[in-house]
Amino acid sequence: MRLQKLTAGSGQRDQQHLPAVVLRWQRGIDRLKQHRERHLYDPELELYRWMTEEFRISLFAQELGTAVAVSDKRLDQQWLRVAE
Repeated sequence: MRLQKLTAGSGQRDQQHLPAVVLRWQRGIDRLKQHRERHLYDPELELYRWMTEEFRISLFAQELGTAVAVSDKRLDQQWLRVAE
């Protein structure tokens, strides 16, 4: 499905969405490393990671649908719940 979309010209749109995903994914990875160093488990961070996956689907594979409603705003609100 992704290959069909790319050959149909969605590459430019994908490039526009990519920074939003990378920013949110990377901050989650960074926080996970911090938590591991402190031997901390935070279910809010786990939810954030799953929401990031759903966010990717909502941007790049809308046809598949998401398990939960997700947007950049909802994802950022979840980030505020993650322990520092």
